[in-house]
This record gives sequence, structure tokens and C-alpha cells, in this order.
Amino acid sequence: MRSRLPRGRFPGLIAVAAAGVLAVTVLAGYPVRSSLPEADARPAGQETRPPARIDRPRIMILGDSLTQGSSGDVTWRHDLWRHLRGSDADLVGPHTGLYDNVTGRDGSPAYAAPDFDRAHLAGWDAGLIGQVNQVGRHVVRYRPHYLLVLGGRDDLIRGVGHRAVLERLRDLVIAARVARADLRFVLGRLPRSLLNGQARGTVTEIASFNAALPALAAELSVPESPVTVARADRGFSPTADTWDGAHANRRGEMKIAASFADALADGYALGRPYPRPLRKVELGPRRAPVPAARPLPGGTALRWAAVPGATGYWVWMRAPGGDLVRLNGPVVFDHTEVTGIAGGVTYEFRIQPVKGQDSGARSAGVTVRTAPVPAARSLPEAEFGDLGVRCRARGLGGGRACARR
Repeated sequence: MRSRLPRGRFPGLIAVAAAGVLAVTVLAGYPVRSSLPEADARPAGQETRPPARIDRPRIMILGDSLTQGSSGDVTWRHDLWRHLRGSDADLVGPHTGLYDNVTGRDGSPAYAAPDFDRAHLAGWDAGLIGQVNQVGRHVVRYRPHYLLVLGGRDDLIRGVGHRAVLERLRDLVIAARVARADLRFVLGRLPRSLLNGQARGTVTEIASFNAALPALAAELSVPESPVTVARADRGFSPTADTWDGAHANRRGEMKIAASFADALADGYALGRPYPRPLRKVELGPRRAPVPAARPLPGGTALRWAAVPGATGYWVWMRAPGGDLVRLNGPVVFDHTEVTGIAGGVTYEFRIQPVKGQDSGARSAGVTVRTAPVPAARSLPEAEFGDLGVRCRARGLGGGRACARR
């Protein structure tokens, strides 16, 4: 008789500890299958008939910074949830917040679109080892039907080889199955990263991980607990689809969500494939600042409330009868002074938030009439000198003119 994992609940700590002990049993108890073709995201063993649909499915999304998102983001979790609303899906997990990329603090509530099911199991800089150690107790507590995983990239960036990362991903699947034997998995291929000019070796390791992931999914997949693959790397550009070379911007978020929606629809008959072509979206922070201006002699002092997630701000200026001109910058604070312009003249200013390389929504214009520039104060000329040379001091600059008597 073929051994099977028990279907009952395990206490969280027991589930985590048992994962390593039962790893051999899990793999021995289920057949090992041949590799899937890279383009096929269906669970192994389910090529012609997807698993039965689950009413009111609970979905846990596990990952790192790509999944958690940072202040001012919409997140791909939001896009997937909106796409699955007709399926009555419930996102579950212990966390709801974002990472604040400006202050470096976790738990930010500053979503660009907060009206969705925000629960998740993701963390900024989260490696797979830590996630292997915690996934069992969270599966026990939240009882998801589906576990969506987009993780391992931080491990690869830190120099862990792709084979070791794949083994960590195997351990994660096993640990989650100890807690729930009929759990369904979607494992995401990893988008490329160019953060901080990462070495060519990192790019190669990500590519090797992605190439090997379908074979691992096929090996781990069984009828009771299928494993399928989401091609989150397909069409994803680290220059066009991220705000800093690594973390998804609005366009990148939608591409990742589409890949997981396709995998759920194709492998599990959950929802429909994501609509194509993907809709066009605006990049950068969408919350426009509201600037205030105070006149200065030949300039102005500008101030505004910080925009969540913004790493800087462009200042735009319009002189009377002219076009808007972007000044040098961006400014990294929520205030600045513009000086060296004409006094007694009315100017228009606008503030545009920036996140990394993406510029967002410009503010409405604020007008200010600069204060007059005081006339330069001069000193009276004074004669001095000796030895037949006469000099005159001229003004505040300390210049002088000398001539022989």
C-alpha cells in the first residue's frame, strides 16, 4: 500500500519540525514524475482533467519584496484578487502591510489602492530558509487551499546557488504538505533583477533556477497535492517593469499577477486567464502633492506633504508667458527653495513625485509673486596708498583700482 501524508491538523511547531524528518517519506510515498515542458504550467498528472474546483477558495501568497510591495504600490496581489473576485477567493495570511522604502520600516498601510483583501505571507528581504521554518504553522492556522510562491530571488542575490535554492523550495513544499496534505501549489518563475548592478552571475543563476523549476514542480506534483508553475518571468523587463531594477512598478505588478492568474485558470480551473493585451497603466506615485509657496526675494520657498513611497520630487516652474520647465533635481526632501529668479514677478510651480526611475502624477499649479530683490548696497569710495600709488576701494566686493599719482 502506498503511504500517504495524514490529512489532519498538526500543531505549528510539530509541523515545522516534522518537515525535515518526513521529507524522505513524502517523496517515497508519492511517485516521481518526468519533467514538464517549459511552456506547460499544468500540474503533473493533471494534463487532461484539472482538479475539482473549490468553492470559496482560500489562497495564501508567500514571497519576498516582489510580493509584499512597498509604500505607494498597488501590488500584484491586488491585481490577482480583483481578477478572482468572481471566484469568491479569500486571500489569507498573517500580514497585511507593505514595506516603507523611505523609512525602512515594515507594516506600512500606504497602498495606492487599499480596498482589497490584503492578507499575505511575504516579507522584504525574506529568504526561503526562514519561510520553510514558518510555513507549516501558518498553513495550520489559515488552512489555505492554494499556496502561491514567488520566492528564492533574494537567496540567489545573496549568492546562494540555484540548485540549493531549488532544494529550499522543495523543503518548503514538503513542510506545507505536512500541515495540509491536499494543498495545491503554484510556484513562480523569477523575474530578472538588475538592482545595484548585480553581477552577471546572479542573472545566470536566476535563469538556471527558472529553467529547472518545471522539472521540480513535476517531481513534487501528485494528484492529491498538485504543483504547477507560473511564468512570472515571461515578458518581464527589469528596466521597463521595475522602479529600481528589481522591484515591480505598476506595469510589472500586472505582469506577475497575469502569470499567476493564468496558472490558476489553466492548472486548477480557478478563474479565467488574465485578459490580453494587458491594459496600459500610469507609472510612478499616483498621489499628487499639494504644494504651498512663500515668496522670497528673487525666489520662493516650496513645501508639501510627503507622498508614500516617493524617493524624490521634481520641481516644475513656469515664468509669465512661458512653458513649464523642469528644474534640476529631483529634490529628496518635502521642501525646497528656488532662488536666483526675477523679483516682483509671478511664477507657477508644480511638484511631481518620483519613485526610483518612475515619475508620477504632477500636482496642480501653485502661483507666487516673488519679493523684490534689494538693490546692492555699496560703500563710499575711499582713497588710500603710499609710495606714489593711489587706490580706490569699490563696493562690498573688496575690488580696488590703483593708479600712480
